[in-house]
Amino acid sequence: MTHPPQKLSSYSLSSDELRNQPIPQDQDAERGLIGCLLYGAKSDDIETDVIFNEGRQLIIVTIETLQHSGSLVNPKSTSFHDLQEAARSNLERVAAGLDIISDYWPNAGDGKAELVQCFESITRPEDVDYFLGRLKEVHCRREAIEVHVKRLDAAYSGDLELALDGTDQSTSIVKPAKFSIVSVPSSELATSNYTLDYFVEGVLTCGQPCVIGGASKSLKTSIAIDLAISLDSGKEFLNQYPVSKRAKVGVISGESGKASIQNTAQRVAECKQLELSELSIEWAFDIPQISDPSHLRELKRFIQKHDIEVPFLDPVYLALLNRDTAGNATNVFMMGAILREWLR
Repeated sequence: MTHPPQKLSSYSLSSDELRNQPIPQDQDAERGLIGCLLYGAKSDDIETDVIFNEGRQLIIVTIETLQHSGSLVNPKSTSFHDLQEAARSNLERVAAGLDIISDYWPNAGDGKAELVQCFESITRPEDVDYFLGRLKEVHCRREAIEVHVKRLDAAYSGDLELALDGTDQSTSIVKPAKFSIVSVPSSELATSNYTLDYFVEGVLTCGQPCVIGGASKSLKTSIAIDLAISLDSGKEFLNQYPVSKRAKVGVISGESGKASIQNTAQRVAECKQLELSELSIEWAFDIPQISDPSHLRELKRFIQKHDIEVPFLDPVYLALLNRDTAGNATNVFMMGAILREWLR
């Protein structure tokens, strides 16, 4: 007696069909990596083939050429103004470099079209390794697909040795680490010029996050508004701490309401002998959820549109939480992980 098979085999994807699937790529990470380089980041671990877009590949090649010749500008400090100034200068130099190679590389024009988007994509050069790690992972996926397509082709053509072995000398897949530790020797740590720039001396550091924490009704929002007005006007924070560097400020408050924020801002301005109407602060009342990529893009648009140097999110718990994380509001480890990812 012949028994039927318990399960029929199903072959639903040919190598041709596999080739028609979307090729993995990470355009945001490609633009972010180039943006970091424009802002003065250095990395010796960049291979051009981790970039999928040909125009961006040309940008990387141009940047590396300019770096090796010492033609790129390094920021004078880590302040937002100095970073922007260096990035704009590098943007012009890379654009000029693309003009030169356009005579013998027709696609150089695609690189120029990408440059501005790359420049606008990032303001933190220290994120270079984060973006590079993302690109290495996507590149690894592309290589894996290439190997498996070749194995499928070999199976269809009858080359079982290659189909079953799965190794191919033309490509070498090395799974990249999602997290990498970059070290410096003691000699470099001892001799490097690391500086901290302050907006408010001893209180608020340029380019670093700050959380105003405290018990309920302990005037956290009022303190934040005082700090915002001090940064905009140059007046002392809390009438005690001098402002070292004025900044363009944006305040997004999603809890107290417009009337309460207006009242507090007017009182703080009056205490500092200022007119609220004459300040250049941007006020908004729809707080983004920073775990949502679309909200992050809108926050980025708001910051770039108004040239915001110091954005305030009030209260931070509303920005950190969503439906999935609301039950973990007291878990500082989970909230810290969300905040860390945003700060990248």
